[in-house]
Amino acid sequence: MEHQDVLKLPKAAVPLLDVLREDPGQRWSAKDLAQACDCSKNHAHKVLILLKDKGAAQIVEKQQRVLGGTPTSLFAPTPYGLEAATEVVVKKKKKPGKQDNTPPAPKGQEKKRTCLLGGHKFISEWPGERICKDCKTTDEWVGGGYSEHGPVDTSGGR
Repeated sequence: MEHQDVLKLPKAAVPLLDVLREDPGQRWSAKDLAQACDCSKNHAHKVLILLKDKGAAQIVEKQQRVLGGTPTSLFAPTPYGLEAATEVVVKKKKKPGKQDNTPPAPKGQEKKRTCLLGGHKFISEWPGERICKDCKTTDEWVGGGYSEHGPVDTSGGR
């Protein structure tokens, strides 16, 4: 495996790598590393696998659990993991509901929206257009039961 000059890791992985570097001869299970770093076993395991994938740690032993339990892997840092400079990589979080990387349409331009009356997709010409042209020709819309702001109370009551 060819290594980069700098080991790029997420911020949460750096403290765990630092613990591995403190005692290079130590073999670490996810449970032991979690206790040493005061984090969850699941987090420690994910970081150990990440470090293994990046060439900074290796599996040095697998211990079989009694009564058919899952085996425990013991990890140790590699020479690369001990010596490489570390760079923290910050990933930008995606906005909830954003499915693709297309930028939002500027105000006043066309955008695909869901019709609030018919429930199907249509191209709206401006941000406030939420009812498609087809639904605006229906009896419900023309008869006055709806406005652009929702159902209209036509009972005459106050």
